[in-house]
Amino acid sequence: MNNIEILSANIMELHKFFKSYAVQQVNNALTIRNWLTGFYIIEYEQNGKDRAAYGEKTLKVLSKKISDKGLKGFSDRNLRLFRQFCFEYPEIWQFVIAKFKNADNQLITIWQSKIAKSGIVISASNQNTEKTDINILLTKLSYTHFIELLSVEKGLKRTFYEI
Repeated sequence: MNNIEILSANIMELHKFFKSYAVQQVNNALTIRNWLTGFYIIEYEQNGKDRAAYGEKTLKVLSKKISDKGLKGFSDRNLRLFRQFCFEYPEIWQFVIAKFKNADNQLITIWQSKIAKSGIVISASNQNTEKTDINILLTKLSYTHFIELLSVEKGLKRTFYEI
């Protein structure tokens, strides 16, 4: 192999690595965004005046408002999945706070304190007793994988599939 072939092979390997890294970071960001969206919905439903009587209608109205602003992927079905995702994987809040604890962004500071103080997300009643390290899950799984896992019963069976 001559020098130019070696150089081009090295650049191709570099490109493959960073392309894979970028995809992983995008997946991670979307997973965290979806979890935080679910958190906001849970927070709203538990603190809002209309939480009991209009919960499903709230998601339809919210979906329409978000869609009208040009965002895609926020159907009422997806909003329900975001809410379920947040509820079923409450330990993600620790990852989110750790990841952004040094951020100076005021918006991040607002939701950090809301999550940290929230009994909704961190209560033991909705946590799985058999745990897979959330850092590993967030590194290895996409949001779509998490949605598939939501259909598996909590406990050892879900942990098996997580691994």
